[in-house]
Amino acid sequence: MADPKKTKSNRCRVCGNEIPATRDTTGPFCSERCRLNDLSKWFSENYRIASSPATPTDSDSDLGDE
Repeated sequence: MADPKKTKSNRCRVCGNEIPATRDTTGPFCSERCRLNDLSKWFSENYRIASSPATPTDSDSDLGDE
């Protein structure tokens, strides 16, 4: 069975720098700066999770008819 640590990418997801194997990180980032940079991209909506558009249901159209 393969060692999971050896099969994981050891590159930072933001800057691409190599993450030292001895560094104990809380995520796939080489530094706190890259971690915060990634978080700011989520907050500014540069990253999005793709989904199909929501379709109205019959119960949604009944809400304004009373």
